[in-house]
Amino acid sequence: MKKVFTQLFVIFIFSLIACDLEKEIDIDNEWIAASIKLENGDFMTPTSNYNFILENNNQFSLQLDINRCGGNVYFKTKTVEFKNGIACTKACCDSEFAIALVTNISTSKKWEIISNQLIFTNDAGLKIIFEKK
Repeated sequence: MKKVFTQLFVIFIFSLIACDLEKEIDIDNEWIAASIKLENGDFMTPTSNYNFILENNNQFSLQLDINRCGGNVYFKTKTVEFKNGIACTKACCDSEFAIALVTNISTSKKWEIISNQLIFTNDAGLKIIFEKK
């Protein structure tokens, strides 16, 4: 009987862990772009505030110099996926940093929060850092 109880307990614990891994991550917040390290090693810093707003666990908006972008983003425990592309208004004249930000953020595959920073990366060397507003 003790062996059966132990097995059921182990199954229960693994079930809880598996459910927890699939929970949506609560990082709704407003973040400001701090820097980009591109895949080629170039480093860029913003010329003004570029706000990345997580409106809920699967929608975001990104305020550039002039234009505003948005789309769907899905966070799991350590991975991130930007689905269906990013849609942007096309008014005029965003900076080189803003264009690099919107072009590269959708190639991110991993994310983490360290202190007050939200960091997106991919395996090719990209690193985009946002700071909590």
